[in-house]
Amino acid sequence: LALGPSIKERKAEVDRFIAKHDPVILGANFLGGLFVPHYHAFTNKNRFLSHVQSVDPRSRLMLGVNITPEMIADYVSRDYELMHFQDILDAEFDIRDGFITTNCHSISVLLAGLAVVMGAKRVFIAGMDGYLNKNMVSSTLFYDEKFDNAEERLNVERHHWNERFLKQIDAYIRRNGGEGVHII
Repeated sequence: LALGPSIKERKAEVDRFIAKHDPVILGANFLGGLFVPHYHAFTNKNRFLSHVQSVDPRSRLMLGVNITPEMIADYVSRDYELMHFQDILDAEFDIRDGFITTNCHSISVLLAGLAVVMGAKRVFIAGMDGYLNKNMVSSTLFYDEKFDNAEERLNVERHHWNERFLKQIDAYIRRNGGEGVHII
């Protein structure tokens, strides 16, 4: 589950998809109580600090290797798993010994790669709306989060990075006999 406005706008459709297919659900950052994923993940330290307390107790907490053990100890009193990825941007997507070779630029795309590490042969992503909207600042997330001007200027770049990594993950799945990535 990604965090674009469509995740809220099309909640009923996503709920029907979940009821019909019973997928393993991985959710990113703040889900606003809309969904209770099996796995709830954070890689951004600020979003972790702001939203970790909103994670449903039924969800397995997953944290990026870039969130320090001290920060985790200060804010988390529950079990969690570390997501194993290299926190670098310019590497190609691959999986080596269970580690993802890049950070995939965004948590939602990283979760698609993590699904593959977990054994997925096809990945469905809801709420991935992209960053190329006319009113980018107010419409990239389903919830209100303030962006500064530098964030706004980076949206086109973010869109292209996400597109690049999604294509690489899709190709990886297909090379390994799977169905690929689907944006729903």
